[in-house]
Parts: sequence; structure tokens; C-alpha cells
Amino acid sequence: MLGGHFPIRDLLTADECRELGLTTNGFRYRKGRELVEVRAVATGERRAPEAGEWYLSGAIVEAYRTKHALPMGCVYPIARLVVMRRVERWEVITA
Repeated sequence: MLGGHFPIRDLLTADECRELGLTTNGFRYRKGRELVEVRAVATGERRAPEAGEWYLSGAIVEAYRTKHALPMGCVYPIARLVVMRRVERWEVITA
């Protein structure tokens, strides 16, 4: 899972938005005037997530925030949030 970025399945809290420098209307996030997307990346750590912490799970990997600390036997990849922007580029498809 290292190296990938994954969708988040819970809305950010006001504190998380503030830490990332984002504003939101509840559905979309902005950094200044630019529309951005918030995704999760693995930290490389695997353990039981603590309350409020992000972790990765699922056959199609997505990030979730724990509401309560999970039991010690529940080991998941721990995640952190990253802000991403879409960058369009042109590629040659015929030579």
C-alpha cells in the first residue's frame, strides 16, 4: 500500500480542515480559491488505530477514521491525509 493514495470515506472534521488549510461546503474542499481533493496515504505503520485516527481497509482500499480505539488484535495500515490538486497535461498518443 505504500506509494498509493486512497479515497477517504469520512468527512473531515473542522480541526482537520484547519490543519490542512482548507475550507469546505460539506462536499468539496478548497485551498484558497482552488478546488482540491483530500486523500490518504499509508504511513508504513501497521497497528490497531486509536480513536480519531485514519486507517486503510477494504478489498478496494479506502481510508476510514476510527470512532473508538480498536482492540489490539485489529491491525491495519495507519494513514495520514494529503491534499491533492488535479494537474492536466498533454501526452503524445501518435507519433
